[in-house]
Amino acid sequence: MKKIFLGVSILGLFLSIYADKIDIEKYDVLFQKYGDIYAINPKFIKKIALLESGLDGTRVTPSVNKQDNFVGLFQLSEKFFIIDSKNIDNEDITNKAVKHMRHCLDNKGYSINMINCFNPSYMEEDKKILLSLLNGFKRYSK
Repeated sequence: MKKIFLGVSILGLFLSIYADKIDIEKYDVLFQKYGDIYAINPKFIKKIALLESGLDGTRVTPSVNKQDNFVGLFQLSEKFFIIDSKNIDNEDITNKAVKHMRHCLDNKGYSINMINCFNPSYMEEDKKILLSLLNGFKRYSK
């Protein structure tokens, strides 16, 4: 529990440092829209976007081998998800990301396996935080 609190505290510190640069409500309409479409709580979707990009919809991160880019709010693979990193469309990226979350939930359930299905590279502490959020939100309904 201390580690989860520490992780949340660090995240809070990160947000407070960059609060003037990040509009934390800018994408809430997208999270709500695709949460409703795929029956996933918009707050969980937002937490994933926060972890992936810090809610920076313009972020483009090159892969380690420089053969791909990770793009937008959810840092999706440019090649795998067919995304244009020069013309970022966060509506399309959010749709693809949340559709993939739904696929993972349908196949892995509300478990650590769902988190690994979506992104196996999260640190263990992040996975625990996400799992607690996921399980706290599993009763989501439209």
